Amino acid sequence: MYGMKSACLPLLFCLLLPACGGDVLSDAPVLPAALPQVVVDVPAVVQSVAADVLAPAVVETREAVEAVTPSVATLPAARGATPAPLMSGAGVSLLIAHEIVSPVYYTRRLQGIACPGGSSGPTRGIGWDDGMQTRSRIAAAWAAHPQLERILPASGQTGRARCRAYRDANRDVRTPYALAESVFVDWALPDYHAQTARAFRNGFDALPQHAQDSLVMTVYNRGSGMNGARRAEMRTLRDVCVPAGDTACMAAQYRQMVRLWRGTDIEAGMRKRYEDTARLAEGGL
Repeated sequence: MYGMKSACLPLLFCLLLPACGGDVLSDAPVLPAALPQVVVDVPAVVQSVAADVLAPAVVETREAVEAVTPSVATLPAARGATPAPLMSGAGVSLLIAHEIVSPVYYTRRLQGIACPGGSSGPTRGIGWDDGMQTRSRIAAAWAAHPQLERILPASGQTGRARCRAYRDANRDVRTPYALAESVFVDWALPDYHAQTARAFRNGFDALPQHAQDSLVMTVYNRGSGMNGARRAEMRTLRDVCVPAGDTACMAAQYRQMVRLWRGTDIEAGMRKRYEDTARLAEGGL
């Protein structure tokens, strides 16, 4: 549950546009994607720098990009009444379960604002990080929220200190489950699906639905970056498993990812998450 402006510009665009994570820039159309979960996979020192220096600049840059490049969720197909399902019912249920446990638990414990730590900002709903979103995107996605005007200032409030300051001043702001689910389905999921399809574009469309779902779950949690030793399994998925359509290979990589959290206080939860992801890839859920 809850990963000198001129010199940093290429890095900022890699943070902003997920296709940068190992492929430089995709020659497919690049659309802004939500970024709430990437902090799980970034070392603490990098998180701190990102929160204080890069993340606010990313939000500022995204404002400019959104002016000319609409989010997947704002495109006509996404706004239409009957778009093709992006994930199976089992995939959506599993993703939601690992983010919020259950709708009942969410209603009892998670309607408020969370501060997951690292470079994350105020997080509400089903993993929606306001700190990494622009005001215009928040306004569009959460237009039905009765306390929208108090949510908007959360934009750009990344990092532990900023997040806690915002949370402490807005403890009475509540997001009911029905609204959280609506934003997840209509906004977050289309963006993450598009991000996943770009990152694993060599073979993604040919995979069975359950295997696609497993990749979307992984990108929702870890982001789509491909660089560094901590991303070895992501590269194997991209370069070996997905192009071959090898779901057993995919499952093995998900189980191997647990190495990243050994000895941490979230090891048990992440082991369960990626075992479930592996079983989903194998078609067992």
